[in-house]
Amino acid sequence: MNDHIVNKIEWMCSGDPLWDSNVTWNTAYPDLTPCFQKTILRWIPCILLLVISPLRLWILSSKECSRQSQPVCHSALSLAKYVLCLGLALLAFLECIETVFVNSLAESMVKPEFISPALTGITMMVANHVMLTERRHRMQSSGLLFVYWFLTTVCLTLNLQSQIRGLYVQEEMSLHFSACLLPLQLLLSIAELFLTGFFIDNFPEDDGSKSRKSCLENSPIMSALAFSWFTRIVKDAYKRPLEAKDLIELSADLKAESTVPVFEKAWRDDSNRQKRSLINFAEDADDYLWHGIFLASAYFLYGVVHTFQDTHSDHVGHMLGIKIRTSVCGAIYRKMAKLSNKAKQECTVGEMVNLMSDDATKINHRSIFELHLLLLGPVQACIAMYFLYQELGSSALVAFFLLVVFVPLIAVIAKAQHKINKEGKDITDKRMKVLNEVFNGMKVLKLYAWESSFGDKIGSIRSQEIHEKTKNRYLDIVNMFCWQMSEFLFTFSIFAVYLWLDEGNVLTTKKIYFIMSMISAFRGPLMYMPIAITSLIELSVSLKRIETFLNREEIDESAIQHSEDAEKAITMKAASFTWNKAKSPSLKNIDVDVSNGELVAVIGSVGAGKSSLMSAAIGEMEKISGTVDVKGSVAFVTQEAWIQNNTLRENILFGRKMNVKNYRKAVEACALQADLDILPKGDETEIGEKGINLSGGQKQRVSLARAVYDDADIYLLDDPLSAVDARVGRHLFDQVIGKRGLLRNKTRVLVTHAISFLPYVDRVISLVNGEVSEVGTYTELMERNGAFAEFVRTHLQEESSSDDESTDGSTRPASFDRQVSTIDHLNTKEDTENEERCKDSKFIEEESVNLDEAKWSAYGTYLKIVGQVLLVMFAACLAQNAADFYKNYWLSEWDSDISDNKTELNSSAQVISQGYKIKGFGLIGLINITSAKKVHQKTLAGVMRAPFSFFENTPVGRMVNRFSKDMECLEHSLPWVTKSFMHTFPQIVFTLIVITSGMPSMVYFLVPLFIMYFLIQRLFSVAACQCRRMNKALRSPQYSFFSESIQGATTIRAFNKTSLFAQECDRRRDAYHKAELTTLSCYRWLNFRLGFLGNLLVFIACVLACYRRDVLSSGMIALIMTYAGNVTDTLRWIVFAFTEMDTNIITVERIQEYINLKPEADWRIKETEPASNWPQRGHVKFSNFSLRYREDLDLVLKGIDCDITPGEKIGIVGRTGAGKSSLTLALFRILEKAGGSIIIDDVDISTIGLHDLRSKLTIIPQDPVLFSGTLRMNLDPFNSFSDDDLWEALEHAHLKKYVESLEGGLLYECSERGENFSVGQRQLICLARALLKKSKILVLDEATAAVDLKTDNLIQNTIRREFSDCTILTIAHRLNTVLDYSRIMVLDKGQIKEFDSPDVLLKDENSIFHSMAKAANLV
Repeated sequence: MNDHIVNKIEWMCSGDPLWDSNVTWNTAYPDLTPCFQKTILRWIPCILLLVISPLRLWILSSKECSRQSQPVCHSALSLAKYVLCLGLALLAFLECIETVFVNSLAESMVKPEFISPALTGITMMVANHVMLTERRHRMQSSGLLFVYWFLTTVCLTLNLQSQIRGLYVQEEMSLHFSACLLPLQLLLSIAELFLTGFFIDNFPEDDGSKSRKSCLENSPIMSALAFSWFTRIVKDAYKRPLEAKDLIELSADLKAESTVPVFEKAWRDDSNRQKRSLINFAEDADDYLWHGIFLASAYFLYGVVHTFQDTHSDHVGHMLGIKIRTSVCGAIYRKMAKLSNKAKQECTVGEMVNLMSDDATKINHRSIFELHLLLLGPVQACIAMYFLYQELGSSALVAFFLLVVFVPLIAVIAKAQHKINKEGKDITDKRMKVLNEVFNGMKVLKLYAWESSFGDKIGSIRSQEIHEKTKNRYLDIVNMFCWQMSEFLFTFSIFAVYLWLDEGNVLTTKKIYFIMSMISAFRGPLMYMPIAITSLIELSVSLKRIETFLNREEIDESAIQHSEDAEKAITMKAASFTWNKAKSPSLKNIDVDVSNGELVAVIGSVGAGKSSLMSAAIGEMEKISGTVDVKGSVAFVTQEAWIQNNTLRENILFGRKMNVKNYRKAVEACALQADLDILPKGDETEIGEKGINLSGGQKQRVSLARAVYDDADIYLLDDPLSAVDARVGRHLFDQVIGKRGLLRNKTRVLVTHAISFLPYVDRVISLVNGEVSEVGTYTELMERNGAFAEFVRTHLQEESSSDDESTDGSTRPASFDRQVSTIDHLNTKEDTENEERCKDSKFIEEESVNLDEAKWSAYGTYLKIVGQVLLVMFAACLAQNAADFYKNYWLSEWDSDISDNKTELNSSAQVISQGYKIKGFGLIGLINITSAKKVHQKTLAGVMRAPFSFFENTPVGRMVNRFSKDMECLEHSLPWVTKSFMHTFPQIVFTLIVITSGMPSMVYFLVPLFIMYFLIQRLFSVAACQCRRMNKALRSPQYSFFSESIQGATTIRAFNKTSLFAQECDRRRDAYHKAELTTLSCYRWLNFRLGFLGNLLVFIACVLACYRRDVLSSGMIALIMTYAGNVTDTLRWIVFAFTEMDTNIITVERIQEYINLKPEADWRIKETEPASNWPQRGHVKFSNFSLRYREDLDLVLKGIDCDITPGEKIGIVGRTGAGKSSLTLALFRILEKAGGSIIIDDVDISTIGLHDLRSKLTIIPQDPVLFSGTLRMNLDPFNSFSDDDLWEALEHAHLKKYVESLEGGLLYECSERGENFSVGQRQLICLARALLKKSKILVLDEATAAVDLKTDNLIQNTIRREFSDCTILTIAHRLNTVLDYSRIMVLDKGQIKEFDSPDVLLKDENSIFHSMAKAANLV
């Protein structure tokens, strides 16, 4: 302190000294001088509050308006605090009055007896104003007031103890007025501190929901500091399983609704010194005992403050990580919703999901800490270097020179790692992309027996990924080797140079430990730099990928003009569009206008551009030239219906409010009422992912009902009638689309292949090769005798008869109806399969959350995975700890015995210790690689071998999560935790040996402390396991929703629901972050308690060392303090590692669940493998065959007996619930029999392998599925056929010319889900697959619904020609396609009711088939 200030204060104290070492330090009974007590001691809290309170008041004044200018409503607690504060102010002013009363006013103005109370009274008034302001802004009492009351209490306590001690010394007791007030002031101050620190204010608007708010924000200060508010959750977890309602509510600034807009807008625009003092005390036997206890207390206080700081800085880092991650994930979702078609082709679904599930999660507290380390680490190193230089002189420069050598080497390694990480990420994206496609298309893979081919493809990509990770791990080992060996080099070099420079240089225990601590401080941040650099490299790669994605091309929203005063509903003038600007236009010179309320039909052959025209009207395509104007809102029905994993009602409402009248109209008009009657909970029944428990017709009608309920101005209908039969199609046209339908006053553009509806539209637009060929009414186009008229006449000749019911109620020409059957009234393909699937209204199974402790079987599985490597690692960790112990013990004995041998041994121990560290690190890499190879292979095999029911009931996002986040945890987190546990456990053992050997009485304190540790660990472990499992269970829904949104992005944009879906994604992410925040708070709760107990242990050890300084050497005391000082972190880490092991083993448990999935039957059975040319004839025989979907459900096929002779063409028909699709699933053994048998060419199919069966049968499914890759791979994944065979198949499928026009021909790259082909073209590719296989048995599942009439006839002719000698089973949705078949199988309620030729059945007027044909006007 400045001498002038000191002299001024002493003058105020009438010459009494401000500081006297003989009174304060060099005495057995220390005290503060009276002058210090009257001035500095009382001024400290006052100055703190007066300096910081303006900042607090400014922060409060800048809060949002909703918290300003509100009346102050007091509670009992707030009134009590105000009264206590005013009472203290009154007592302070009484002191001032007493001083003035004793002395004159002039004399009192310069006396501390007046100045200090006056300053205290003013400060109390300021404190009261701060409390009132906080109350007015609905804010809890701040930490500033708590610190002020704490310091005030401490100062008053010191004053009081000095007064009491003075009374004992005085012969005659004389009490001053101020001394009498002091106990009362202390009591009031303690009460104020207690109320501020341990109680929370309530506000009038608070209700029962307050407990759902962030508990940290609404907890008393002491509870917040110690995370005591979380104790309630820990106790609840110990008593019962935690539920979602127990999770901590996110604060407003962490929710997506507040963080994402800010991000999008921004996107667009001293422990070592105390140890040394204790060693000095131990070396001076004459020092006062209380000095050691004081230093121990200071060390304990430092430890507690450090625990507070460490816990809350970590918590703040986590909060910041959540906030940033929420913003980034929200921005990724919103960007996805605006991607152009070109950008979507460049970034697949798997890549986008990976951005959110993997890359965004890299932004966490660890990366923030590592960035902090890289920024402040060099500063800490420079400070340590300064102290080293002060202690050792020029020999300290050796550390600097060594640093110059190591840093460039690390930089080179870091650069190489960055490159490898980037390549590895690209490979991971590729793997996730293929996995996502495989899971989505698993039904096709199983029907075609392609699982092994795609499994090999994924395995090959995985091998490349493992290769990159192996290279990265080797670089990590080299990196760690450099930095671990640097510890030995730094210590040895500095000591050697110091002793070599001057023979007078001596290394005492005190100097050794000081130098070691400074070297540790110098190396500390630098030692962790390899890990920090590696993690930040991974983070930079992830951020670069996110940045690249956020900068991808967006849809040009200005391409479509929206003029409310436009004359026409849709106007296109000289408009040309393309899906990719690098390629030729898909639509050229489009001149189209659609008037308000007009019904326009769009027709054309496959690939003519019909769907492209719909996409262009909603802005999905890139406009090259021309103008487009759309007036009003738009509702879009896609050709392939997009259904959410939600209730059927929510799929129809699509975010709009419920209007019962309109809702019922939409349901009835779209022929959904019969379906709702079947469903167990009606429209509240949950629909599976991609509508898997609905038929194609049901999905399309739900999609149409969604559009109808939306009540838009313009309806764009992309062939919604193709997935339904004629009767349903006619109903939908009459009740919804036609001139008397619900949409009669709306503008409608209908893409259709059914020319029977064309006479009843206002105009027809004919497209040929992406250009408008003809436009006009049906009559006008027929009178022109152009291409359209020729097209219609050609196909009318092939149609059987007409329906005498007019679509609009009038009589229509008989030749205008395409004759197709009705399988059931207003239904298509709604059979037993869907009815049985919907028996449970909760179709998608919730992800299991195992609330018991981790299963021991998971540990067993993990041990089997890593093998004997764990034993070697434990031995390495044990040897490393032993070497460290010997090194530290040798240093502690330096003063008593110094010899060259010991110096040499110490060097050896140092080298051995570092060597074992590197070995352990290398073994981690070995575990990573070993587990990565084995587990991924087993998990993939388990999933591939799972029955199809597993894929029906499991969301794709959940499966993807197993192969991304869980696999990453198994490869990285779990090995690190394993190594940490094995490293820290021996540390605890050696720590106990050191402490108890030096101070045996320490055992009496260790036993209760370790009991407390055990109890805390047990409470924590239960709570942490439950929190982590809930955390993992809530992670998948956000990714499933994101993946689902990607697939339905076109529909979402067309309905202008982007913001609504973004909010739903935010809600799911917030739910996940609530679980994450609860988990993190659980760890903070543990850290504080373990830290406090550890500091208490250190304090006890230091106090006992002070009492035993006559027995213990200074070196031994230093050794005990070193180990005791580390015990806090060691115990904390071992509890953390144990719990992390217990919670991370969940990953093994979850993956083990997939490894142990109940498989379907064997793919190959050598003993019963059929001949290579089986089946030779195609003879199929069902004998008393029965089938059920699950063991707990009724039979869906009962006693099926039939004999299908070779070469027969069988049409399978029946009403809803008849069992048509079930028969097909049984034939391919997608479902296993409940009884009876199916025999094909004298072979019971239940006795042979699944692949032996499925590879010998051919099917053309209703839903055409393509995978990303070459066209050749999609046709022949096993490379079993030559190019000539493929070209021949494409020619028969009428695709050869089109494929020849593609760049690369057979090597043309198909995009994800084959989106660069039209639906009709994809169906033709499926036909080509069947032509390649060309087995003796062909199954058709209405394979021509999505193609035009001409292509349909070509396909039918191709099938009749190429499969003329094959047995054909056709599930007939259109009766006219099977009227020329050999026999018709009529199913009803799972039984064969009729089985004869079409002629015989039609002649029998009492037959079911006759009634069906009559309903379709075929008879």
